[in-house]
Amino acid sequence: MCTTVAMSNKVFCFGRNMDIECGFGQSVVIVPRNFQLRFRKCDDVASHYSIIGMAAVKDNYPLYADAVNECGLVAAGLNFPDNAHYSEAVKSDEYNVSPFELIPFVLSGCKDLGETKSLLSRTNLVGIDFDDNLRLTELHWHFADKSGSLVFECTRQGNFVYDNPLGILTNNPPFEYHLQNYGLYCNLKAQNPDDMKKCSLTEKSTIGKGLGAFGLPGDFSSQSRFVKAAFLLENSKYEGSDVVQMFHILDSVRIVSGSIELGNGKDYYTLYSACMDADNGIYYYKLYDCPNIVGINMNDENLDSDSLIVF
Repeated sequence: MCTTVAMSNKVFCFGRNMDIECGFGQSVVIVPRNFQLRFRKCDDVASHYSIIGMAAVKDNYPLYADAVNECGLVAAGLNFPDNAHYSEAVKSDEYNVSPFELIPFVLSGCKDLGETKSLLSRTNLVGIDFDDNLRLTELHWHFADKSGSLVFECTRQGNFVYDNPLGILTNNPPFEYHLQNYGLYCNLKAQNPDDMKKCSLTEKSTIGKGLGAFGLPGDFSSQSRFVKAAFLLENSKYEGSDVVQMFHILDSVRIVSGSIELGNGKDYYTLYSACMDADNGIYYYKLYDCPNIVGINMNDENLDSDSLIVF
């Protein structure tokens, strides 16, 4: 369970809540331009765009959950169980990539959303586990830059690249459902109803502020988080830092520990929230146990190195 938000204002920012039952060995990881990226069914890449994001490093390989490259292109994988379906066959006329390779595969070679869309249309996601102890996760992906967003989903019905006009992604159901469901809330607005207008039966005026958004979902389901995040993004107004505003939007759909029980002694919660300032190559994050915002600027490091930089 996760929420991603793409917001282009004074700078282009991409936010992400990682909702999960436990940590996954995550660190902020920079892939410099000359680190050799290995792919199981594609040629290795020795020189490429630099990348920063949150990843687990296994056998010197960055397993990214979300990341941004030096060109300002952003990617994030979100849980998509029961709907995601990966190919069993390698196709000779397509790029054959395992899902755990997709983020570095795209961000290492694409500079913008147009190139990403073209690449994904020729990509075959093959169900190759990282190893016997690290199996694939069922995911769909949100890609974005300052020009817009797209969603990449691989299901039994085929591979789909969707334009994402709202700049929001959560989890199940598939993306097309979320777009249709959001249409049910087009009556919501940030403006308060006229306080002077009285109910014809009771002659009572409206009470309080915020009634224009009365009915805005507030539960933790994927559908509700999608609608709430989209509403807040559409009506976002703040003259200060876009990064600060992004964290406020993410906080509105974060999951408090104890609010979703899994029945196995564990519960879902927002492990971390991240905001990528894609214009300036800065990865900001805060943890559930430590809400202070930490920022790491990839441009402060040697981006021509050939070794991973792990924080």
